[in-house]
Amino acid sequence: MTSRDGYALLAILVFTLLHAFFTLAEVALVTVRNARLQQLVAEGHDAEEAGGVQDLMRRPTRLVATVQVGITLAAFAVAATAAATLAPDWAPWLRRHHVPHELRVAAVFLTLFFALLTIALGEIVPRSVALRDPARIALRVQRPLRLCMAVFTPLADIALGLSSLAVRPFGLTATFAAPLITEEELRTLLEAGARSGAIEEDERQIIRNVISFGDTDVRQVMTPRIDIKAADVAAGLPALLHVIMDSGHSRIPVYEGSVDAILGTIHAKDLLPALARGEHTANLRALLRPPLLVPENRRVDDLLDEFRRTSSHLAIVQDEYGGTAGLVTLEDLLEELVGDIQDEYDTEEAPVRVLGPDVSLLDARLGIDDLNEQMGLALPREDFDTVGGFVFGLCGHQPVKGERVRYDGLEFVIEKTDGRRVQQIRLTRLPPGESEGI
Repeated sequence: MTSRDGYALLAILVFTLLHAFFTLAEVALVTVRNARLQQLVAEGHDAEEAGGVQDLMRRPTRLVATVQVGITLAAFAVAATAAATLAPDWAPWLRRHHVPHELRVAAVFLTLFFALLTIALGEIVPRSVALRDPARIALRVQRPLRLCMAVFTPLADIALGLSSLAVRPFGLTATFAAPLITEEELRTLLEAGARSGAIEEDERQIIRNVISFGDTDVRQVMTPRIDIKAADVAAGLPALLHVIMDSGHSRIPVYEGSVDAILGTIHAKDLLPALARGEHTANLRALLRPPLLVPENRRVDDLLDEFRRTSSHLAIVQDEYGGTAGLVTLEDLLEELVGDIQDEYDTEEAPVRVLGPDVSLLDARLGIDDLNEQMGLALPREDFDTVGGFVFGLCGHQPVKGERVRYDGLEFVIEKTDGRRVQQIRLTRLPPGESEGI
């Protein structure tokens, strides 16, 4: 091996290390989290270095462009050095073995060999290192990377300009401001943390609820129209007090003639002083608070913001025709986050009661999503929100007590009804091989 070959191998090593540096920097800065940076600063690391990392994180497009320019130049330099410097030394050996086009073959062989070496040492290894502790790596690489960003600015600008021209016909922009972690990735990390014991079961459930909170519609959490406890404005204050006491709620809707004509809501603390003063015939309309009306497809996170802004605790849910579809309270929204909240007036049974290894008793109002999650099922929810609605759809008519219907290895039996309304359903998992259908 000549001295020229030694210099060539040294140059290839340097370019491979540069390739590894840019890969290390990219992975570290893309995956680093501000919370981890703040933790390292609290442990004594330089706050100025952390500020430099945050500055790079605020410019993801420029960061990615610079890193890709560096990686591309380093990879090109490795291939060019190998082909131009080492290939001529391999050509005579290939010629002696009667290999045609020996110089070209040597160049191709060396390029492939060093490409694989670059992938191993310049991509896989630095990625593995960076993922072990992205924040510490980011603190170490931020200064040289900022210098590279200044040096490579012209090339990065050209690369970004060409990228913008290439994607413009598709209505896209060459930016890299996508979320650093997707919702599905977050769910996967959450489940992994729960399996490892790092996250408790109740913590896992609350975090899952928070993630899915923004995807939930009001109609999925509302009290349906048939269950609304409301009073007619003509009933008078004493009768209204009885409705409040029977319902166990501190506030109820008040309507005129029909529950589709909600005038407002009344709070017990507004009603009791009037009754205490003996004003049994007081003008009820004067005590009403204006109703908060929301559509069925309103997102619950938006409604929670409106509750906060307006200091409201109850909203009337309207269907597309302006009728009353149900009502939703602040407690309903909070229960979507932390689970059922039972107070001293709540006497409801659990929505799912296990009666045996394959038998459960369900509240017909139980949401299909909740049932699927609790029992590991995959019932469709495109057309119905509740188990009762799903069974009603399977029957195709008004179900009666004792009626049975089967679906996908499951048997639903109507256990309890109230008039035309299904209240309880017994669910049985059928043994494999049993026939399905009604």
